[in-house]
Amino acid sequence: MSKFSLTIVSLILITGSMILTGCDKSSKPTTTPDANVVYTQAYETVAAKLTQTAEFMPTATSTSTPEPSPTATLATPTSTTPLATTPVVNPTNTLRPCLLYTSPSPRDS
Repeated sequence: MSKFSLTIVSLILITGSMILTGCDKSSKPTTTPDANVVYTQAYETVAAKLTQTAEFMPTATSTSTPEPSPTATLATPTSTTPLATTPVVNPTNTLRPCLLYTSPSPRDS
């Protein structure tokens, strides 16, 4: 056998063994994953990350509720309370309607 024939036979054997190695019948064929499965896995990953982020966020501290301030009441003079020291609030003098008038501006026309 010549050197050239030996090289050809060697190349054929190597090529044949590589082809036969790729034809392994014991392995399971790979399938294309369902798109809904991929979306569900992505959603669960995002939800887990948001949960972890929320765990490390500081919580709001409670604030005290302001107490209502006492309001003025109308005092009715009696025989035991002197009239000069009793503050009397007149409800008609506390609030007055007010109409605010502004003249038209030259820019408005």
